[in-house]
Amino acid sequence: MIRVVLVDDQAIIRTGVARILSPADGFEVVAECGDGLEAVELVTGSGAGVDVDIDVVLMDVRMPRLDGIEATRRIRALDDAPPVLVLTTFDDDELLWAAIEAGAAGFVLKDTTADDLIAAVGAVAGGGAWFDPAVAPRVLATYREVVAPARRSAQRLDNLTEREHDVLRLIARAATNAEIAATLHVGEATVKTHVGSIFTKLGVRDRAARSSTRSTTASCRGEGVSPSGGRRGSDRRSMCGGGGIRMMAPWHSPPSNPNPRRRPGTRGARRSRSRD
Repeated sequence: MIRVVLVDDQAIIRTGVARILSPADGFEVVAECGDGLEAVELVTGSGAGVDVDIDVVLMDVRMPRLDGIEATRRIRALDDAPPVLVLTTFDDDELLWAAIEAGAAGFVLKDTTADDLIAAVGAVAGGGAWFDPAVAPRVLATYREVVAPARRSAQRLDNLTEREHDVLRLIARAATNAEIAATLHVGEATVKTHVGSIFTKLGVRDRAARSSTRSTTASCRGEGVSPSGGRRGSDRRSMCGGGGIRMMAPWHSPPSNPNPRRRPGTRGARRSRSRD
């Protein structure tokens, strides 16, 4: 049996989901919570508690006292935390990425079918991930456009020596070769040699590109450049780390219309806003 905790502030939703996740399909709803704080207390054992292990938490997002995103973050920060599958009405990119960053293993909309909900809960309880067909294409598009290029940049950065990292950090702060030489107490010719090596290893053509590579990859890694030139770490989980995004989801959702009808007069307005 897959042991499930249901977290939703609406009792009628919890009742309906519990009927879908029935023992006949291999599920046992071991507890129900009316808000995120109650869920955190349940999982940590500071509340009423349950006497069985939890295989998966099915979490709503917008609830009183403590919302589902923060509850997910607190639960996932625990040792041996159960996986969390977010179940929400809101098809919103901000909530989607907030749930992923908080540590959720999946994101399902409440208008999903019973079969898909059963499959999603089973996948997440088994250590996989699941994204609703309505949001999965957006997750993949963002991965291809942002995460994958940043990971390639990070891999190229790993080829740099420690001294080349020092030089690159100063380039990212718009330092000239003379300023870099003075900061690192080396000759300007040595700096030029390091810059040329960085140029070759990163495959970029100018200082602006090198600076952009450094800052973009640092953001993706969750690190930055301190005033002293050193790295500063971050606890923020990043999509760039680890093995990337593992998804077990149906990819048969129809693509959006590539040529939506544009209302007359909007093209110029959009172009004007983009310049702002």
